[in-house]
Amino acid sequence: MSVRELLVGFDGSDDSQNALTWALEEASRSGGSVRLIYAFEWMSGAAWAGPGMLPTTWPDETARQELDDMVKAAVDAAAKSHPEVQVAGEVVDGPAPLVLQERSAHAHLVVVGSRGQGGFAG
Repeated sequence: MSVRELLVGFDGSDDSQNALTWALEEASRSGGSVRLIYAFEWMSGAAWAGPGMLPTTWPDETARQELDDMVKAAVDAAAKSHPEVQVAGEVVDGPAPLVLQERSAHAHLVVVGSRGQGGFAG
C-alpha cells in the first residue's frame, strides 16, 4: 500500500459515495491514492473468529459477483472523474469495523460516511 493511501469504507450508499468523493478530492490535493474497501460479513449468526477463520467460498457466488461489479464500477467512475488519482477497490470478507481497523495500519487516512446500508433508522 502507498504511504499516502486513503482508505474508503464503501458500500454503495449515498454516504459512502460522499466519502469517496471527499477522498478523491483530498487525494488529488495531496498526491495520494484511494482504495475502496467493501467489507462483507456473510456469516449471519456466526461469530467472527478473525482472519483465516472463514470458509474459502461464499455461499452465493452471484452476490459476490454483484459486489465485485459494484466496486469495479465505482473505481472506474472515480478514475474517470479524477484521472490524476490512482484508484483501486476490493471486496473483503469480514465485519467492516474490524477490516477497516486492520487496514488502517497501512493507510494515511480512513474515510467513511455517516451511515451505510444497515437497517437502523438513526
